[in-house]
Parts: sequence; C-alpha cells; structure tokens
Amino acid sequence: MNNIDTPQSSRVRSIVQGAAGLGVAAILSSVVLAATPAGAVHAVPEAPVVTTTALPSGTEGTTYSATLAATHPSSSVHWSLTMGNLPSGLHLSGSPGQITGIPRSIGIQSFTVSATGAGHLVGSAALSIEIDPPAAPALITTSLPTGTVATPYLAQLDASGGTAPYRWKITSGQLPSGLYLNRASGQIVGDPRSTGTSTFTVSITDHWGMTASTVLSITVVAASSPQFVTTSLPAGSVNTSYARQIQVTGGNGFYHFQIIDGQLPKGYALDAATGQIVGLSKLPTSETFTVLVSDGLGDGATEVLTLTVS
Repeated sequence: MNNIDTPQSSRVRSIVQGAAGLGVAAILSSVVLAATPAGAVHAVPEAPVVTTTALPSGTEGTTYSATLAATHPSSSVHWSLTMGNLPSGLHLSGSPGQITGIPRSIGIQSFTVSATGAGHLVGSAALSIEIDPPAAPALITTSLPTGTVATPYLAQLDASGGTAPYRWKITSGQLPSGLYLNRASGQIVGDPRSTGTSTFTVSITDHWGMTASTVLSITVVAASSPQFVTTSLPAGSVNTSYARQIQVTGGNGFYHFQIIDGQLPKGYALDAATGQIVGLSKLPTSETFTVLVSDGLGDGATEVLTLTVS
C-alpha cells in the first residue's frame, strides 16, 4: 500500500523532525502525535509505565520504607493497590507512591500496584515483599565480677540484637544467697550472704519471643578485715576550726569508729559513722588515744594516734 503524503501528515512529520532536532525525544516517546481532519495536531497521552520491578525485603518489627517509580511526562501519578495485599503493618500512599510501616508478620506477600496518569490511563505491575524474622538476641556478658560477703553487689547483664524490651530469667541453677536478678533490667543486685561459687543459666527473651541463653557463675569471697590508712594526724591551731578524716580500707565498707583508750583534745569530737574528727580548742594541748574501727561483719582494727593543738 502506497503512503499518501497529505498536508496533515506532512505537518506531523515536520513537528516530529523539529522536536527531534531539539533533543526532546524523551517527550515524544511518551505521547502520540495525531492529526485531525482539520489539520490540527494534538498529543494523545499514554499510560504510565511502572519501572519498579522488585522491592527490598523487610524485617518483622523494623520500620520499612520503599518508593514505587513509573515513567510518565506528568508527575501527577496516583498509586493504588489493585490486587492482593501488602504485608500486615505496611501501607501504600497514593502519592508519591511510598510503601511504609512496621511489618507485623513474616513471609512473602504478592500484590499488584497501579499507577494512574492523565486521562485515567493506568499502568500496572505485579510485585512482592518478603518479610524476614528479626535476628535473635545474643548475650554479650561472658563473665561476672567477684562479690564479697555482706558487701553490696551490682552487675549488669548485656545483650545485642533482637527487639527490646527484653525479659531476663534464671532457667537453671541459682544465684548466690542474697543476690537477685531484675527481670526487666538484667541487673544482678543484693548483698551476698555466704562464700562460694554459684553457677547458673540465664536466658533472655525479646519482644517477639526470640530467646538466647548462656551459663555464668559468681564467686563470693569473705571480706578482708578493716585496716587503717591514716597513721598520723596533722596538728591543729588554737581558736581555729579543725576537720580531719580517718581513712580505712578493707572490711565490708560499713564502718563504726570509737575511741577505746585515751581522749581527744577538749573541744574535739569523733563522728562514729564517718570517722571524721572535728572541733575547736581554745588552749594548746596534746592528746594520745586509740581508735577502734569495726565493720558490719564484726571484724575490726585499732590505731594509736596523737593530736596536738598549738
């Protein structure tokens, strides 16, 4: 069949050649140029073409986001779900075509999305999203510090992965007497009551029921007897306020101080709970005395000190 060159077709060919010469082939590929019987030329819109061919996988309980794409000369494309369903917890926005949310179940969900452009022309594509289970939690703590009888104990169990909040539990064995596990925070706290080593299994369960466990042990030792660090006191001055702390170490940290022999200079006093000597003397003097320190376990130590006021 021979092509008939009419004024209308010549005009269309002239427009196409001119547009190609201006480098706008991308526009021409999205429309169809048509000539009316009267010779006028107008553009007939084409349906959008969905260019998204695959979507990223997601993780249950973790925020998900993906954006659909389509080729169309106009940016006014409206997206919709025309077949199937998105994974539970995800939603599609009509514009700009984002799939967002927090997946609530695992598995592969298939569906069809449609992009509607000018003239209500529609382009569609079949897609799917795979939702993976969250990673199980892992216990980071591999050892615990040694405790001391009648001395406050604190240790933090740590984990990574999984989804908070965690719940902690002793599943076998037991903690040393006097210690307790906070099931919400994973802290082991208390005052050990006896010496020895306790071995136990601790487990963690995350928000989605994923679990992990490990075997740990705590050794509790006897407290050492208190010992004086302070072996001498600086001199005081008449009519001048005096304050000096008697330093000790060891024991369980709960100290009680008392003078068991001799006395302090007149106007001075010893704080039984803190071991601090405070006061003010109006006369020069020198006194030698013996201080006893004892801890909560009944262990004690003594030190002879001298305080001179001049």
